[in-house]
Amino acid sequence: MLWIRVAITLALKDVSRARALVHNPPMNTKSPTNPAPAQNAGSGFSYWGEAKATLALATPIAATMVAVMVIETTDVLMIGRLGEEALAASGLAVTIWVSFLLFAMGVLNAIPTLVSQAVAQDDPVAVRRTARQGLWAALALTIPSSLFLFFFGQDVLILFGQEPELAALAQSYLNYLVWSLIPVCMFISLRLTMASYGMTMPALIGVLLAIPVNALLNWMLIWGHLGAPEMGLPGAGLSTLLVDSITLIGLIIYMRRVSPFRELEMFRRMWRSDWPRFRQVFSIGLPAGALSVLEHSLFSASTVMMGWVGVTALAAHNVSFQVISILFMIPHGLSQAANIRLAHAAGRRSLDEVRRRGWTNLGLTVCLMTCTASTIFLVRDHAIGVFLDSDDPARETIVMFGATFLGIAVIFQMFDGLQIVATAVLRGINDTKMPMLIGSICFIPLGILPAYYLAFELGMNGVGIWLGLLIGLVCAAITLVLRFWWLTQSSTRAFRGI
Repeated sequence: MLWIRVAITLALKDVSRARALVHNPPMNTKSPTNPAPAQNAGSGFSYWGEAKATLALATPIAATMVAVMVIETTDVLMIGRLGEEALAASGLAVTIWVSFLLFAMGVLNAIPTLVSQAVAQDDPVAVRRTARQGLWAALALTIPSSLFLFFFGQDVLILFGQEPELAALAQSYLNYLVWSLIPVCMFISLRLTMASYGMTMPALIGVLLAIPVNALLNWMLIWGHLGAPEMGLPGAGLSTLLVDSITLIGLIIYMRRVSPFRELEMFRRMWRSDWPRFRQVFSIGLPAGALSVLEHSLFSASTVMMGWVGVTALAAHNVSFQVISILFMIPHGLSQAANIRLAHAAGRRSLDEVRRRGWTNLGLTVCLMTCTASTIFLVRDHAIGVFLDSDDPARETIVMFGATFLGIAVIFQMFDGLQIVATAVLRGINDTKMPMLIGSICFIPLGILPAYYLAFELGMNGVGIWLGLLIGLVCAAITLVLRFWWLTQSSTRAFRGI
């Protein structure tokens, strides 16, 4: 197929770019043989050039995340054919599963920061050590999480006020879904290592190939086609586990065969410990992971509270989030690119470059989120209806609720994108503890509490919950941008954590 040939061509260009970076490392690096830091980016800096470089890196990353969302959307579309209860149960299951996933992803976001700084300093040993400990971190985070959700996921849902029958149905989905945490997070760790070298296409190709495989396995395992067992909702969870495992194996095989990772020998003697680097990953990553959980707690709490409003409102809420989550992959990809670009500049100790790259990425975010918000507003009715069976008796009500929720999302998408990119540029200079504190204030007392008050004390129900989300995200975005401005006023502030 044409798109596969194009993707492979771009992947080969990624390899050439990475090899060039290895054999011609950036100038003005701080290394054991060149300890003097560079303070300024010089007069050759171009905001437009930086924007193009960031977009070149961010586009495949965002496309990878969109492809992941296509897989998840396929799951929602196919599960939706099982009925309203299955759709609501899967939404509850994914909500608590994603809580653990986002924490692990937040911790693993230390990987591109540390690898990019090591690349800028021409230190392949540090790259190898960081990448290996990233895989260790992925296993340390996901094995306990999977066990907990396997045994106690249903109890957690009941504890938060969900109906026992709905919680039991959600657990049947979780029984397979939980184990996919392990391959997903190992894949993320490797993908972020590759992205630090500018290699983003191989992961994208892998996820693109996984889309039809996931749809086929869903079709087989949910409804029992081609001799597979008819499993219903649990079949969708097993399909996810199989697809994620296959994608991870494919990426490992690729990295063992292609430069510069073949020369790094990342997978040799994987059992050897490197506790200083392991602790460094968690020192930077744990606050970032906590921030991811705090942010997700805002959305998880909204899902739980929406369940108190009613099953129909919950179904509309889940579908609405699926719609905005697809478009949110744009700032998500931009944030990872911004993190890598900032970390390269931080590794060179270039304050001007850090400052200019940060503001360029924040400006790009505003422009892109304005476009995505406009898109949501124009297609909100149709976007909700796509996820629902035309014969569903609750279809018209779900569409009405969902369109209202997406109307509010037009506003908060801007601030949600801004806060995640601001967090990423701060992480590029190893600043993660203060953003975690900011999130704990903005997402809990300034987000969840107003959502509850507006929904149940003022009787605004689902609309009140979404307005609470908006309040929390606006506060977080503004505060994090101000934090970046303050830190980049001097090199002492900007580089004290590096």
